[in-house]
Amino acid sequence: MIFSMLKLRRRARTALACIAIGCLCLYGIALWQDLSGGDILRLLAGAGALLLAVIAAALLLVTVFKLLTAVLGRRRR
Repeated sequence: MIFSMLKLRRRARTALACIAIGCLCLYGIALWQDLSGGDILRLLAGAGALLLAVIAAALLLVTVFKLLTAVLGRRRR
């Protein structure tokens, strides 16, 4: 592949290849569905916001459970 010619580590080459494939797939879908650039950016922004919300909820749940276990652990002693 073309990214293997670059003097990058294997993980970086893999990441660049994945990003390039994703961009080409997105471009193909945009052509197929006749979407404008603004529509694509709104879809990506919505997906990013959803991903951030899921990550924030997971972090909040982990924090709550850790605090509960710490409080319950102190009460038992």
